[in-house]
Amino acid sequence: MMAFAYAPYLIANLRHGLELGIKPWLAPADAFSELVNCHLDQGVLYKRNGRAAFGALGRNDVELLTAGSGNLLSGLNPGFEDGVLAPWALTETAPADATPTVTSGSAHRGIYKLGVTVANPGAVSGDLALSSPQITMANGLLYLFKLAGRSTGADSRMVKVRIYQGAATIFEETLELFPVAWGWTEYSLVFTAGGIVNPEACVFSLEFGGMGNSPFHLDDLSLEVIGWSGNLVNLPIAPGDLVIGGGAEVFTDDGAGNLTGDQGGVGEVDYATGACWLEFADPPAAGAAVRATYNREPSAFPCMGMFNYSTSGGSQDLLAWDTKRVHRLNEGIGQFDDIAGADLFSGNDDEFIWMVNWLNRGFMTNGRDRIYVYDGLSLIPLTIDLSEPPDGVNDLNSAYLIFPYKDRLVFLRTSEGGNFYPARARWTKVGKYDESDPLAYVDAPTDKWIVGAAFIRNELVVFFERGIWLLRYTGDSRQPFRWVRVDPNEGLIPKMGLIDFNNEAVGLGPTQLIGTDGVEIYNLDDKIPNLVLSMNQEALQYCYATALDELRQMWMSYPSVGQPVPDRILVLNYEEKSFATYQLPHMVTGYYQESEDLTWDEIEETWDEMERSWDDRTLQGGYPVVLGGDSQGKIWKLNSGGSDNGEPIEMIALTGRLNPFIKKGRQARLGWVEFLVNRDPLCELTVEYFLDHETSPYLAETLPLDDGSGSEQIWVRSYVGCEAQFHRLRLYNKAVNQSIVIHAIMPYFAEAGRLH
Repeated sequence: MMAFAYAPYLIANLRHGLELGIKPWLAPADAFSELVNCHLDQGVLYKRNGRAAFGALGRNDVELLTAGSGNLLSGLNPGFEDGVLAPWALTETAPADATPTVTSGSAHRGIYKLGVTVANPGAVSGDLALSSPQITMANGLLYLFKLAGRSTGADSRMVKVRIYQGAATIFEETLELFPVAWGWTEYSLVFTAGGIVNPEACVFSLEFGGMGNSPFHLDDLSLEVIGWSGNLVNLPIAPGDLVIGGGAEVFTDDGAGNLTGDQGGVGEVDYATGACWLEFADPPAAGAAVRATYNREPSAFPCMGMFNYSTSGGSQDLLAWDTKRVHRLNEGIGQFDDIAGADLFSGNDDEFIWMVNWLNRGFMTNGRDRIYVYDGLSLIPLTIDLSEPPDGVNDLNSAYLIFPYKDRLVFLRTSEGGNFYPARARWTKVGKYDESDPLAYVDAPTDKWIVGAAFIRNELVVFFERGIWLLRYTGDSRQPFRWVRVDPNEGLIPKMGLIDFNNEAVGLGPTQLIGTDGVEIYNLDDKIPNLVLSMNQEALQYCYATALDELRQMWMSYPSVGQPVPDRILVLNYEEKSFATYQLPHMVTGYYQESEDLTWDEIEETWDEMERSWDDRTLQGGYPVVLGGDSQGKIWKLNSGGSDNGEPIEMIALTGRLNPFIKKGRQARLGWVEFLVNRDPLCELTVEYFLDHETSPYLAETLPLDDGSGSEQIWVRSYVGCEAQFHRLRLYNKAVNQSIVIHAIMPYFAEAGRLH
């Protein structure tokens, strides 16, 4: 048997990252042909963290009713025991010479007037009225009223049932009670309450007519909540998503508009209009809050932006937009509330929201509609009057971008008075946000349109479709800004595909990723020159860039070929200039700061599933949480946990073609490979081996990342024993709650035969 002289070839300090610019056999040893759902940081390969549901735009959690308890008249029931009516009131609305008399006894409960001759026993003359103390009712509730009664004489008696508040009638019905010989007359009436102003000040009354010597008997008088009827808001409702509960019965939606209670109740909902009703089989108990939770129809409302509004007190409101409305995170109940309750914007799903904070206000625009101002409470349309003389009417119809700059608010690419100015910069008066002189503008000398802008140091760099310019401050109060051209050829494709760092701005141009320091223009994608071509060229306007300073990364979401909206993220470690890709379908990204440290009860993972140390800074209050918003209006918490909302994360790291003897013209025999990894008894790593230019592995082995030693880092070994011109390794893991961390790869090679 031939003995091979194997020697280790350490691949460590992994910093090169994704490499698509040179052939795999020429790439550095720490270069990868694929880095999917993993990245390099400070020389180490990490599988990315997961994402978890954070909220949804148009997610509604609204209280429909706070229920009373059973019979609202129980405890007030006029049983007339011992001749006592209290707390009811008996009044004579048409006084006569006889005094009302109350009878008692379970079989003869009633009221009558002695010595009165009844002229018309079939009419409600209003002789007497029996009124309850105030009861609590609510608009939109479905009530069941029951009454059993009889006349003890030969003639029928009439009674008017009335529920009122002040002069307003909530419910009214006149009933005929037949003679005793006919037995008890029973009524069950269902009605929906409306017109209630003060829910706690409703009065129930019975008005009697034709009262004579024969007592009027009552029995089984009741008023109960049996359901709800009304209109849900924030439409249309996503079919199959409505849940109504909080009482003894929970209603679910079958997706066709039918509501079914788990105790036998029924109901219906119209997804388009919001009209909804339900009838309980088991009514809610006293004080129970019955709530409806549902999403708006997701396909029509993608997330169009997330920004933090800085309040005057130093706190922040997280705002999020869809194509029509503005939402604010309600931290108390963990949902996004619709601030205005109405459509404010009419943009398309590629017209992302831009917002800036200035003078304790937030200024937001989608580039199409009127600018809105948020003051922490309400949204107000911005009015800038440019008429001479002023007429108080807004003339700034829209702006593509807004920046606070040199104590002014600068608007780029404006529409004014119905005219479009694609290369214009307009500014307000010093210290003002709603005042601008008619001539306070400057147009760039180009026919190209403004697409994006960012600050480099203290200057505003503006990217056009073709051309990059500085909007330079002059110091002249009459003309404070002027245009200075930086480059006539490069440009920007997506509005949100631009990000600024301290000394440079990085954006996606027509064919490559470019950067500028305000003086020179340079490309940044030498390592990945063809990646832009792997994007859907018809949908580059959807690309969205965000800087994650805490991770030293820039993320840019993009749609891959064949995808209409982003389904991937390009990850750039901007300190080490290494690239990777994530499979995450996010339209936009943003930040949220946890107001308090998380407690153990707030963490959903078990102790064994926990992929972070307890003192991880991402768990601390005030640490920025990265959020992603998708095309269905859902908001996700990123870098969270070890799964994508319960689904496994598929990590792929494909090395270049390895052969340390290539310059000697010799093949390489791979004996075994050792990996320096973080020890984790719950994790395993699959290694697939490819030889030469083959696309199918000749060997695959799954390695447990545990040796029982208790050490933080361990070496794990995979035996191979194969001779080839080149060797490639594909590191793979697709599992939930498995955090893969690789510090070094050490293949053992022996020199073999000649290359052929």
